[in-house]
Amino acid sequence: MTRRGWQGGYENEVLLLSGSRVITLAEIAEKASALLNRDVKLVVGTEDEYVKRNVGRAGPRGEEKFLRKWATTYKALERGELAAVDPLLQHVLGRDLKPLEVTLKEALSVGDTGEAV
Repeated sequence: MTRRGWQGGYENEVLLLSGSRVITLAEIAEKASALLNRDVKLVVGTEDEYVKRNVGRAGPRGEEKFLRKWATTYKALERGELAAVDPLLQHVLGRDLKPLEVTLKEALSVGDTGEAV
C-alpha cells in the first residue's frame, strides 16, 4: 500500500473517496438496531416533509435553501450514485479502513454488550 497521500501528489484533483464496500441506509439501520438491541427504522419521506420537519433549526442547516439541496442526496442514493467502491482512500491514508460496525459502535457509544457507554 502506498503512502502517496501523505507526500502530496493529489493537488488540484477531484478524488473519489469511498469505503471499502457499498452499504445501504437500510443496512446501516439494521446494524444500528443490532448494536442498540432495539428497532431502528429507516423512514424516507418526501422532500417537502423533510424541509418542513427541519426548517428553522439553528444555523444554516435550518434554512430552506440548504435543506432542499441536502434532500437531493436521497435522490442520488436511489439512483445508485453513491454505490461506488474505490481503494484510493485506503491508499491515501496508508492503512486499512475502519469497518462500518466499529464506526457505528463509536458513534452510538455502544460497548460490545450493546449497552451504552
